[in-house]
Amino acid sequence: AREDQRHDPAERFQFVEREAVEDQRRRAAEVDAVGQRIALGPEARGALQEPRPAPVDAVEHGGRDDRDHRRLDSLADFVNFGCAPALILYGFALHNLKSLGWIVALIFAIAMALRLARFNAMLDDPNRPEWKKDYFVGMPAPAGAMTAMLPLYLHFLGFGFEAWAAPAILVYVLGIALLVVSTVPTFSGKTMGKRVPRGWVLPIFLAGVAAFGLLISFPFESLVAISAAYIVGLPIGAAQYRRRARLEPAARIESGEDPASAI
Repeated sequence: AREDQRHDPAERFQFVEREAVEDQRRRAAEVDAVGQRIALGPEARGALQEPRPAPVDAVEHGGRDDRDHRRLDSLADFVNFGCAPALILYGFALHNLKSLGWIVALIFAIAMALRLARFNAMLDDPNRPEWKKDYFVGMPAPAGAMTAMLPLYLHFLGFGFEAWAAPAILVYVLGIALLVVSTVPTFSGKTMGKRVPRGWVLPIFLAGVAAFGLLISFPFESLVAISAAYIVGLPIGAAQYRRRARLEPAARIESGEDPASAI
């Protein structure tokens, strides 16, 4: 009998009508309350318009959420850029060296974990100069994973890697791992897109479309070219960093700041 009443159209109509009446009563009560506050004068209106400060617990909870988000993001990066390339390279060539190859693959994964931990720690440094945001400390994790897979790209292009090539691949992967945990400054390009001249918008857009088309049409050729260009450009980025580091104390002296604060 209850099921019949629940599905009865008349019962449903009465229920909807009661809900509408109660909603109108609530809205009328809210309007009356606002009218009474406005009638009290400017002080009441100011109290209504004055924003309430966020509770301290909410602020702290928001900061904690941000830190937790960064930790989860770093964990995902560790799996994607550390564990996955290490396992792929071990299955591709390093397994020929048995335990030594596995040790180097493990070193590569650990180097990525250390790199990501240092990156998170540096984000909380309030004294870091603004211009240093253009540079990473050491090779970033995505670039390290991409360049470490260079032997695999060459293999798909037809360059055969026999068992004798495994030591060379081991040395190469170990070198990339050392660059990842090193303090060599590498250009990040984070602030390049902040202010783009109007005349450069269309050329940059066309270049991006062309690069995407080449990557889709010739994936391994493009990855080899990008990896090689990145490795060749590392000394250039380090030289620019040293030049800007030498000019930083002079710029602070001209602006009246303490040069020691840039260290």
